Amino acid sequence: MAAQTTLTIRIDEDIKAAAKMRAADLGLSLSALVTNQLRRFVNGAPVVIDDDSLIPSPATRQARAQALADYRAGDYVVLAGADDVARYDPASDA
Repeated sequence: MAAQTTLTIRIDEDIKAAAKMRAADLGLSLSALVTNQLRRFVNGAPVVIDDDSLIPSPATRQARAQALADYRAGDYVVLAGADDVARYDPASDA
């Protein structure tokens, strides 16, 4: 058996309680349920997101696409630390 580790996540208390109850109804621990879902994810099972609040808006998708295109074209700046960030002037890249 592979070594185990701890995963800490932040989640709404109500969701955790409801998930724990539902898992118990199935005879599972919450840990077993989460482990199973992560295993499925790692093995390529589809990810289903049915909460619209988690789906990026069209503007966010467009900004992400532009950022990815810029990155692939090499159009980005590497900032090595807090001092670089503090001194960086985006207008100098225009």
